[in-house]
Amino acid sequence: MTEIAHVVLDTSVLLRCRPLSVLPWQDLQYGDLATPDEIRLVVPRPTLKELQSKRHLRSTMQRAERVLDELRYKPTVLRSSNPTVSVRSTRDPQPSPEAMEAAGLDPAWNDDCLIMFARTYAESHANVVLLTADGPLSEHAGEQPDITSILLSKARYGDWFLPDEPQVDVPRLQQRVALLEAASAIHIPAVRVSLGTDSSELTAVHVGTLTADEWSTQRHRLEAAFPRVTNFGSVDLGGVLLAAGRSPGAPQLVSATAKDISEYMSAYVEWLEFCESEAARFRRMPACVPFAACLENTGTAHARTVEVSLEGLGCQIRKASDERPLPSPLDFDNVASYLCAPEAPPKLSDLLKQHSIHAPPKLNPDPDPMVAPARSRDRPPGQFEYTTDTPTSFQERLSLDCPLWPHGKEPVAIPLWIALKRESVAAEAQAQCAISVHVGAENIPEPVHTVLPVNIAIRHLSGVEHAGRLVDTIIGHCARK
Repeated sequence: MTEIAHVVLDTSVLLRCRPLSVLPWQDLQYGDLATPDEIRLVVPRPTLKELQSKRHLRSTMQRAERVLDELRYKPTVLRSSNPTVSVRSTRDPQPSPEAMEAAGLDPAWNDDCLIMFARTYAESHANVVLLTADGPLSEHAGEQPDITSILLSKARYGDWFLPDEPQVDVPRLQQRVALLEAASAIHIPAVRVSLGTDSSELTAVHVGTLTADEWSTQRHRLEAAFPRVTNFGSVDLGGVLLAAGRSPGAPQLVSATAKDISEYMSAYVEWLEFCESEAARFRRMPACVPFAACLENTGTAHARTVEVSLEGLGCQIRKASDERPLPSPLDFDNVASYLCAPEAPPKLSDLLKQHSIHAPPKLNPDPDPMVAPARSRDRPPGQFEYTTDTPTSFQERLSLDCPLWPHGKEPVAIPLWIALKRESVAAEAQAQCAISVHVGAENIPEPVHTVLPVNIAIRHLSGVEHAGRLVDTIIGHCARK
């Protein structure tokens, strides 16, 4: 009968000892077996997990990589006789955390996971030993029932271990580190913050108030330019019979139904109300101007993990978007494009004409929804993205970040909208505010803080003048259509 010894290997054996294929396995005492016929080396999941972590440490990186490259889940024969030696990795068994806690072991501690593996493995295999070069682990394993532990000490098993590494010359090493730090200090990022906008040419528009009577005048102008249709005629039976007797390809009898007329009447009232609400929206808007802050990495190294904070001093700020620009009180053409009067249904006097009844236009185009753009996970170097929720709404502070910001590139412009409170500019020809810019990075010794002054000229437009120009544009736009 073949006598088999099962050896559970600790990470310390794989990293500190010579290659498994050259070790004198016949010199160990495997529990009750003096001279086993076959030795099966087992590398369990806890050992593999610890080996993986050692790959990221400079002192053990190469050794851990070499050991992992040689291991397989299928048995690899290291020696074919006297005795036969093979090694394999295994994921099973995997004791549950509940079973470990019941045995008085901590599932979060890798040494306890290794001990529990050896205990569980011994339930289905005879002659199981735990081999380690770690004294505390061997002692802890010896406290557990049904576990045989072998400690590889240098005093007894000196020929098992790799040669000691040469002593490090600490003063010389410290000198080299100091030289490297001094050299790296030469290669650091440097941040320059500047104005990306000519502050001397910034002009904001302030629209004055408008009374109900003053808007009533503009409403009457709209009603006069686009009278509400109220007479849709009456049915002429002769015309009906004439239309019914025509060939199938001829124009057919088309008439407005009661539903068509009702929808048109409602749409007409809604159109007038929406024109009024849009005019009022511009009168409520704060005085706004476009602005841009420019950031440039003028240093000699890339900046890592860059964080930018923008704060409005005496104003509020929001992200400027080309896709959804902030509407201007003077952009009358854009507003008039979605304020056309609704189309009336066909009259019965046009019975023999081909008609198609259009649904009334949607009067609320939602010109500027405040929707925060989704942030990209994988960004190219130099791409800044907002970390603030809803950056397209006015607020006092905005934040951006950039994982890697190259040096020696063109400045990065951060376009913004600046908003001044209506009451603060109602009687002013000029206004002053500022944008505070704070830039920090993982490899910038000191964060950069700059305050950019902003001077804004205020253009005042009375509510009557603004409403009149808006109505003029609506009439002209609808007439062209």
